[in-house]
Amino acid sequence: NNKKPAALYNYKKDFTQQHNLLNEIPDTAQIITKHLQAFLQQYNNRIVDNNLTTEGSQLQKAAKLNH
Repeated sequence: NNKKPAALYNYKKDFTQQHNLLNEIPDTAQIITKHLQAFLQQYNNRIVDNNLTTEGSQLQKAAKLNH
């Protein structure tokens, strides 16, 4: 997804989200966006692999049991 962020707020200092920092610190916004996209991609990959458990990939475990 290549959508750009709509807003960026410093929640600790601006908990009512009145001061949008997106245009003031675009480099930081870009870094945060990349990290969020990476997190979401990893999460989606774990869903596809049924790997949301603490034990690890359920598909890999099933494959080992069948061999």
